[in-house]
Amino acid sequence: MSKDAFALDLEEKLADDGDGWFKEELLERLRNEAVGIKRRMDAGVPPAEFARLQKTAAALDAAATVVEGVWARMHPGG
Repeated sequence: MSKDAFALDLEEKLADDGDGWFKEELLERLRNEAVGIKRRMDAGVPPAEFARLQKTAAALDAAATVVEGVWARMHPGG
C-alpha cells in the first residue's frame, strides 16, 4: 500500500468513526509506541541513536495531534 493510499484509508476510517473508537485505538497505539521509545531513551543509548529516537518520539506526538485534529474537523461537536 502506498503512503497516499494509506493516508486516504486512514482518513476514510476517521471519517466513518463517529463514536471515536477508531481514533482512540489509533491514539493508544501511538502513545504506546512513544512510551516504548522514551523508555529506550531513558535506558541510555548512544548520542546518535538518542537523537534519532527523539525525532521518532516527536513524530509520534505530531501524528497523535494530527489524528485528533482530523477527527475533530470531521466530527464537529464530537
